[in-house]
Amino acid sequence: MATATRNRPKAVSVSKESIDQVGSLLQDLSAKPKEGMSLREAIDQLREPIQSAMAKGYNYDDIIAVLAESGIPTTAATVKRYVSLSDPRKRKAPAKRGRRTDAAETTARRSKAVEEDEVDEAPAPTRGRQKTAAEPAPKPATRGRKKAAAEPAPKPATRGRKKAI
Repeated sequence: MATATRNRPKAVSVSKESIDQVGSLLQDLSAKPKEGMSLREAIDQLREPIQSAMAKGYNYDDIIAVLAESGIPTTAATVKRYVSLSDPRKRKAPAKRGRRTDAAETTARRSKAVEEDEVDEAPAPTRGRQKTAAEPAPKPATRGRKKAAAEPAPKPATRGRKKAI
């Protein structure tokens, strides 16, 4: 009886010359022009003309009418958001974070302050509301129904399925 064979890919051997030749051809290729772009990219490229039109007295509704006639359907809110996002003057600067210090540097600073008696006696500021001694401790939050203070139900003696007798 004949056995059926599957179409399995056969191992292909490629010479080093071919790889080098194709690699140099691919590196020599010029940049391929982009045929289509996203709405965000299009408005980003049109940011300066849009801003100059607005400086001349046109509003976003007038601008989206011109864009729609040219085949770019969008809304005034979208144009406004994309123009403001691409404008570096209106873009929010990222929040600056403090410089991290390592433990050795922090310890050195503290020991220097102790030597010079510059340590403040005031407690360090804390986040949130300050607790006073008169306030009772908060009760832990519970989820669902509160259980009675009675003893918990005893666990069965066996684990898993009970055996039939």
